[in-house]
Amino acid sequence: MTDEIERIARAYRGYEEASLATKRWSLANRGNRAALDERQRVIGKMLAARGWLPLGSRRVLEVGCGTGAELARLLEFGAEPRSLVGVDLLAERVAAAKVATRTWRATWPARSSAC
Repeated sequence: MTDEIERIARAYRGYEEASLATKRWSLANRGNRAALDERQRVIGKMLAARGWLPLGSRRVLEVGCGTGAELARLLEFGAEPRSLVGVDLLAERVAAAKVATRTWRATWPARSSAC
């Protein structure tokens, strides 16, 4: 693992240890929920303006997919699960994404962690 990848891994371990995902960035927080809703509206408008809705079988690659939450949100725009691909530097993040998306089966390349 390179120094930079190790630095990133340490940062994410720190987030988990501090429970920031369930505290600071929680979607139970109305402000966070409003920001996410606004982002979804803007993404929807951008995709519609290009005539890309529904996404259907358009291939989407998310680099830095983390736990797959953003890929899951693309389902709201009509994406076919098999057309969604996620990669991340950290193997444990990809493992978490595989668990989180197992009900709709996104694609996870064989080497979807650090090379």
